[in-house]
Amino acid sequence: MVPAWVEWVPTLLAAAGLVWLYRKSSPDEPHRGWKLIGYAALGAFSFRFPEFSFPLGFLICLMLLARAKPNVRAKRGAAIAGLAIFAAGIAIPALDQRLFERERSFAVQSGQAERLDLAGDWRRIAGGGESTDERLDRFQLVQEPDGRIRSLQYQVTARDSKGDYTIEVRYEPESGQAIVERTRRRSLNDEAALSFASGSSGVYRIDPERFLQLLSPDNLERMTMEAASGPAKLRELELLLFNGPAGPVEPSPIRRLLQADGIKPAGEEPVHGYILQARGKTDSEQGKEDKFVWHVIPTQDVQPG
Repeated sequence: MVPAWVEWVPTLLAAAGLVWLYRKSSPDEPHRGWKLIGYAALGAFSFRFPEFSFPLGFLICLMLLARAKPNVRAKRGAAIAGLAIFAAGIAIPALDQRLFERERSFAVQSGQAERLDLAGDWRRIAGGGESTDERLDRFQLVQEPDGRIRSLQYQVTARDSKGDYTIEVRYEPESGQAIVERTRRRSLNDEAALSFASGSSGVYRIDPERFLQLLSPDNLERMTMEAASGPAKLRELELLLFNGPAGPVEPSPIRRLLQADGIKPAGEEPVHGYILQARGKTDSEQGKEDKFVWHVIPTQDVQPG
């Protein structure tokens, strides 16, 4: 990201330029200092459209300069200084966004489920940032019966001092890399959606690190063993979570309780939380079948601490 002080450099340079122009201008014109400041301010003025800005102020300066007589060169220089401030106001945020959204890669252990450290990987990915209100939006993991990871990806929404953005994390087991892409939210609809989702009720707030801590190698192994139990041959296991409102999950034969200390029976009472769906894709004599297990994550276990 571009350091905050860089945004002040064009203004400081323009101010220094105005001082130089003032000293070089003719002292015969009254209030010439204020006039130079006015030309610079007008040169920086723009008319903003949703997708671009138009330097309307500089065009007005050109029309005024056509009729100006004393200190024309100084006034033209002041207008150009204002135009430079306008251009920098477009270029610096664009550069900052480009640097912010550039693709990054991190070395990770992503070949086998037994070697995964998803929470540790996330701490490295998110480390050093200024993000707040991080919220897991979705998660998907597909692995083979022997624990080899076929695909793993998730999305997080976060907020910093400059607005809201999404973080896409995609593991590449072949290369041992996690590819990370950050994208700023630009539409008002996106802003409204995030404000609603991260509201005071907190029902949509799944903390990424606390959730990923639940997917320890031991818990993943138990999920695989349960999906592989029975006469049908397991082809692959898919774990899927989409963020939504937490709510009571009623008792069911396919319901389990997923916590940091393991996978447990969920009991006979409703559990308020989120559902991580485990889908075991199997082959049987009757053909291909899916075996589902709902791993209920209690709300308090993944709310921001």
